Amino acid sequence: MYRAGGERNMTKTGAHQSKLRAAIKGRSRHIVALTSAAVVLAGCSTDDAARDPAVASSTADQSSKVDLSILAAGGSIDAESFPSPQALLKVPGITIAVTGTIDGIEDGPTVLESESGLGYPDIREKFALVRVKVGHTYRRPPSTGDQEYVYVALSRGIEVIDQKGQSTRKAGAPSTITGLDAFAKALPAATRVVVMGERWAAPPGPLVRVEPAPGIAEDAIVVRGTLPQAISFETTPGGEMSSWRGYTFGKLAAEAETAAKG
Repeated sequence: MYRAGGERNMTKTGAHQSKLRAAIKGRSRHIVALTSAAVVLAGCSTDDAARDPAVASSTADQSSKVDLSILAAGGSIDAESFPSPQALLKVPGITIAVTGTIDGIEDGPTVLESESGLGYPDIREKFALVRVKVGHTYRRPPSTGDQEYVYVALSRGIEVIDQKGQSTRKAGAPSTITGLDAFAKALPAATRVVVMGERWAAPPGPLVRVEPAPGIAEDAIVVRGTLPQAISFETTPGGEMSSWRGYTFGKLAAEAETAAKG
């Protein structure tokens, strides 16, 4: 695509690589695998093209405890932003409130963005979908098809790519994209969850392209899981829920039901 001035443009491309990497480090919504925890998670992953998403969802050990450090793969955090479900469900846009259990992990959408100004996507963010088998529905958008499952999108990390869509990381360097198998291990099947959030959507912008999740229906409900308290996990059976200090699963579910009616 480079005609006259191609050499100059290639120089510009190279100059932008360090700028892009710095931008990645500074984006608050992403913590790529530059921390020790994320590097460990990424280190066990293999090429996504060689992985069957169904395998990742079937290898979860139901006796395992939830490992919340997986949320750091893409910048999510286990944090409290709202004092109660009532406060959270009053926020415009929070259209989903359900309880259920983790049923597996699936490959999610991919978002391609251009931050260099060179006219092609140079940032790629991949998502994992936590498949939640719904137990009780307290709030959901009208006219949605599948009533049995909702999906929660968690970022797997971001990477810099070249004009051909190939990662620019150096040979031998760990991937900044965490594998689906790591999510399946950290978020074991049968874990009880409470989901209260908004529908996932790609960030707005003229140079944003989305590759949809390969294995779910177009009208499936996908929740943006990168918001604190969008999905809360029962960390141990009968124990405290993540992101909601002092709440058990039963207490959080009961208050979510009451708040959704209000």
